Amino acid sequence: GDRGDATRFRRFGVQLFNTWGVGSAKHDNGVLFLFLSEARRLEIVTGKGMSSALPDQWVQRMMHSTMVPRFQANDHGAGLLAGATAIQERLLGHAHPQWRPDLGIAPEHSDGKVMLSATPQFHGGQAPTATPEDSK
Repeated sequence: GDRGDATRFRRFGVQLFNTWGVGSAKHDNGVLFLFLSEARRLEIVTGKGMSSALPDQWVQRMMHSTMVPRFQANDHGAGLLAGATAIQERLLGHAHPQWRPDLGIAPEHSDGKVMLSATPQFHGGQAPTATPEDSK
């Protein structure tokens, strides 16, 4: 059913987050956007260290108000960028002070601070074993 698919997609996102080692291992402060257009699924996985800066309720509201309308207009790139920008702006005001040097860029500049990567398939709920370095 739909609920089972959502749970499986979430599990896949968490596996991918852990496989790729998103964020700092020391602070567990990574953020992963997972979007599967064919299944109309969007998931944002955050490290446990982000729970105070990016509470689940805030992430859900941001996704529905900022990203979903752009996806519904079939502008997926704009939806992902708007979500990344909203998170970056939130982190500039709410991130732990130790992390701020890594976030000190304006949202309109993406000089390597935001990595957008695409994987073509959901792989039936199994995270691919590729690492970001494999795609270089």
